[in-house]
Amino acid sequence: MSIKFETALSVFADAFALVRSATFPAESLRCGPLWIVRDRPRPIEQMRIEEIFAYGCSPLEAVAAVRTYAPRSRYTLGLFETPKHKAHEIKSIVRQHGYRSWFNEPLFVCDIRGAPELCTRKDIAGCTLHRAQTPEEIAAVTRAVGGKSRRMADARQLAGRRPQVRMYYASVDGAPVAHGRSIHLRPAVSWVHDVATHPAHRRRGIATALMAYMLADDAAHGAKHSVLLASHTGALLYPRLGYQQIGTLLMFIPSRRKSSPPAPRQ
Repeated sequence: MSIKFETALSVFADAFALVRSATFPAESLRCGPLWIVRDRPRPIEQMRIEEIFAYGCSPLEAVAAVRTYAPRSRYTLGLFETPKHKAHEIKSIVRQHGYRSWFNEPLFVCDIRGAPELCTRKDIAGCTLHRAQTPEEIAAVTRAVGGKSRRMADARQLAGRRPQVRMYYASVDGAPVAHGRSIHLRPAVSWVHDVATHPAHRRRGIATALMAYMLADDAAHGAKHSVLLASHTGALLYPRLGYQQIGTLLMFIPSRRKSSPPAPRQ
């Protein structure tokens, strides 16, 4: 796999900041061993939760780095399991320093150049595949698949020879039943975001066809690698398309926080 772990993490942080910017401008930045996604300056009472990720340091060093950084608002902390630092060890250490476990997500990378059977057809698995062209089309697709439109796309992100955001969806009998986005902020690496299938159309190969079609278009736009964080369900799908797991993200919440955490990202 010819992509560094730090590169994959940076691609995720930049893409996540872009996604968050749909409702208020966000930024990603480095602070020592930390990758931080946070709102740009605004009144403290309006600040959304900061998401902090650490890599290349021990759990104790990550906790110390967060204290030094001093988050401006509520925050979550993500640490990656490595051969040197196993999940049970990481959890034990950070719990002793005021955190509780939240959830885990595997991090996957795909070498698009060697991915098997990339789909170039637009009719497969009993569905028709499309690329959304406008913010209005994206909003309609997300409403049809998930019941609501969570974020409105920026038309500027959809334009140009290599758009920052490309959304794809599958339809059956004219109705959208699945969608996924490719966020392309670096020439050679894309990030997969918001892959979802309507419950009534799952386990039919539709998500596999959609992802293959999206990867083929990623390659056409110059991407050599695709990166994503997977749900436990998605972790079963992505290896079929050539993805390899390169790590596991362990998410933690400060124990002193009284309010409920946000829903895990998709």
